[in-house]
Amino acid sequence: MPNCEKCNDTGIYETGNNDLPCDCPAGATALFNVTGVEGRVTGEKLILLHLTELCRNNSVSPKSIMHLDPDPFERMRSGTKLIETRLTVDKHRQPRTLKVGDVIFFVRSDSRTNVLVVKIAALLYYPSFASLADDFDPKRYFGRDSKEELLTNLRRRYSEADEREYGVLGIKVSVLNN
Repeated sequence: MPNCEKCNDTGIYETGNNDLPCDCPAGATALFNVTGVEGRVTGEKLILLHLTELCRNNSVSPKSIMHLDPDPFERMRSGTKLIETRLTVDKHRQPRTLKVGDVIFFVRSDSRTNVLVVKIAALLYYPSFASLADDFDPKRYFGRDSKEELLTNLRRRYSEADEREYGVLGIKVSVLNN
């Protein structure tokens, strides 16, 4: 059941002629009919506008913006995933420059407007995903039922060769919004 009867928790209500932001909490982050000087704003510009508003609302500035598939995004939002796993290098094979206390924006990959604002609580460097999973319970920290399930899922994204060459990074986070 929605909390807001006016907008059904979408953040937007229709007046007949216009869509307007609702005065409920969802209205503070709703994106709709965004128009700039050069016309309608879409794609990456729209994401940047949304992230700028999130920064203003949360008094933070992100160190990094990362994308998450819907499943890990929702597990992180719900608190069942506390550690995000990555290689120690970014997609351009440059070393990650994250520090404890940095803020990261995790953008849900299928919507581009759902964003989690998180603060890094710990950076966990390991030679492999298996060794990381040995030290942290998969159910409690990754939202997976077993180490095998976690590793099978990670193998879909990261090759064993890249894992061996670069090492892995567990980013333990605390969610600042949800």
